[in-house]
This record gives sequence, structure tokens and C-alpha cells, in this order.
Amino acid sequence: MNALFGLLYLAGVLRSNHLNLDDLCSNDGLSPEYFRVVMPKARFYILLRAMRFDDISTRAQRKQFDKLAAIRSVFEDFVLRCENCYTVGENVTIDEMLEGFRGRCSFRQYIPSKPNKYGIKIQALVDSRTFYTSKMEVYVETQPDGPYKCENNPASVVKRLIAPISKTGRNITMDNWYNSIPLAIDLLKNHNTTVVGTLRKNKREITLCFLETKKRQLNSTMFGYDKDILLTSYVPKKNKNVLLISTMHEQGVIDPESEERKPEVITYYNSTKGGVDCVDEMKGEYSVARISCRWPLTIFFSLMNIEGINSQIIFQENTGI
Repeated sequence: MNALFGLLYLAGVLRSNHLNLDDLCSNDGLSPEYFRVVMPKARFYILLRAMRFDDISTRAQRKQFDKLAAIRSVFEDFVLRCENCYTVGENVTIDEMLEGFRGRCSFRQYIPSKPNKYGIKIQALVDSRTFYTSKMEVYVETQPDGPYKCENNPASVVKRLIAPISKTGRNITMDNWYNSIPLAIDLLKNHNTTVVGTLRKNKREITLCFLETKKRQLNSTMFGYDKDILLTSYVPKKNKNVLLISTMHEQGVIDPESEERKPEVITYYNSTKGGVDCVDEMKGEYSVARISCRWPLTIFFSLMNIEGINSQIIFQENTGI
């Protein structure tokens, strides 16, 4: 099995993860010798096809109250190790990953903005500076009644993801799907964490003057203050504005280095919002994932990709290389 994992990582390094096994194991002089030297093609294929991540004899019983039963133990053990092996920095990002998958899966998602569009959604908490993935959760829609049933609304997801850093004074950057004014205030008061993020315009807490754009100048900014929160409305284009909230910034200040006169809240958000997207980009660069019609294997390939990135980050942080 160690040899199998090594070959998968090697295929990722060589960017050959989607090549046919016949091409990988060919002796025509164009393919790397490592594959056919380590193990025969038939052995590689059988091991990959027979790989399972749970006790299949009890899976039917566990599936009655857990949609993720086929890989639950491996996934949770991996996430626990990620939490224990590294301490994230002062700013983290919460966003979603989409692992490309077009096979049969009851919780497969369609997200047109993602490169793969169809796949399995994994919500993650990532260090905004080093891009270390610390906490993850697979979105399986509504779980059956039982120990794994939980709320899937954005506020509940965020609170579960920030459990390792609750009451540590860190800042969380997230987009408008997760963010809301009540959530930001709750995280500040009950979890001692600040929030910087965009806000949807349909929130009832927003006054109408922050939504009006027809009479406002290009690159103009409007600030709104409450006891613990700052609301920012910025006009980057004609008749269009961007709303952000922050419980980290106390005063609305325009960034002096910005040619578009952007407020510091937006500059800070832009510098920290890409944590999960950068992890997605690095996963795709040297991915070990092979085409499969089994969703547990797709999730396992994703864990292998994240493990490779996290290991490199820990090595760099410890050695300074």
C-alpha cells in the first residue's frame, strides 16, 4: 500500500494522474521506469480498485444514520491530525472546495463558478498566510436522524469549523455566503474572534442609504458604525457597490496606497480571502486524483493532495527552507 501511495504521488509530481495505466506502465521509453519497476500494472489496478476505508460488513447499518459512513473514520482521523500537527496564524479563511466528481452520489453538488462544476463540496478552514488546511467538513446535505445530524446553515457551519480556534483572538475572512451581521457579533462576543467579509445586499440589517448607488461617485466609500462592527459600502464601478463588514477594524480609513481609493477593509479582505482558493490551485497543480466512479475514493484523493501541501508547509516552517 505504501508503494501504491508513492506511485500516486509520483504521478501527481509528473502531472500524469489522468494518463491511462497502459501509458504509465509502458516500456516504449517515453514513460517513467518507476511505475513498471515498483509493481505490475495489474497489481496497481487491483489495489486501487479494491481500496476501501471502512468495515464493509457493517456499512449498511452505519449508512442508516450517516451518509459519509464509507469514509467517516478516515476523514475524521485525518482532520484531527491536521488540527494537532500545526497551529494556524492570526488570520484564517473559510470557504468551500469542490472535488470534481460526476458519478452517483446523493450529495453531489453543482457550483457553476467552480472549474469542475459538479462534485463533492468540502468546506474548509485554511491559514490565510501559509495555506495550511486545519479543519474540514464534507457537505452531505441533510443527514438522517442520529449522531451525525446537524444544522447546515452558514452560521452553524462556521461555528463548527472555528472550534479549534475559538476564543483565541484570531480573525476570520469569509465571503457573503457565510457572512452575516448577527454571526459576526456572535463570534466576537462568544468566541473572541473577529470577522472581515463581504455581505449580501438582501440583509435586513442594512439601511437603504448603503444600497443606493445612482447618486454616488465612482470609487466613493460610505462607512457605518455600530458598537462592535463597521459596515463599508464601496463603489468600484458605476451603479455597483460592494458591502463589507468588519469587527476587527474600528475606524473606516481609506488606503493611501490604493489608486482606486479603496478602504483598508477591502484591501485587507482582498489580501486574506484567497486561502482556500490557493489550496485548490496547489491541489490541481500536482494532483494525485485519478478518474473514479466511487465518491469515497475521490474524497481520499483530496485528502492525499491536502496532506502533501500540509506536509510541505510544516517542513518549510520548521526548516526555513
